Amino acid sequence: MSLKVVHIVFIVASVLLAFGFGVWGVYVYAAGAAGAAYLVMGIAASVLGVGLVVYGIRFVQRFRHVRNL
Repeated sequence: MSLKVVHIVFIVASVLLAFGFGVWGVYVYAAGAAGAAYLVMGIAASVLGVGLVVYGIRFVQRFRHVRNL
């Protein structure tokens, strides 16, 4: 497995984790079980997830031609 593939796998895992944490934070806030900090964390994690998606797309575009990395 190349370094490029490992990097893409970690990006995908990070995106899933960020969006999962974002959904969880918003859900806990909406359920009324916690304060506004959970909403802020959920939104911040979702924004981070979007940033990671953009980063992943740009990474793939930039290193598409590299095969042995």
